[in-house]
Amino acid sequence: MGRDPVAFIEWHADRIGLINVRDIITATRAPVEVGIGDVDLKAIESAVSDAECPWVIYEYDSTDDPLE
Repeated sequence: MGRDPVAFIEWHADRIGLINVRDIITATRAPVEVGIGDVDLKAIESAVSDAECPWVIYEYDSTDDPLE
């Protein structure tokens, strides 16, 4: 699997200009709408705030309607 995003943000806080966040179901690695999956968004938001990161981009990789 991947790394702990909170630890990564804390370790590199002085070098981060933006954060790209996606939410997934960890068992299947399937992308889901932000807030529905297993990613601890509250912890990431706290770490981003502590790092004083000016940009957070929430990304959703899949949709049934490509024009949505």
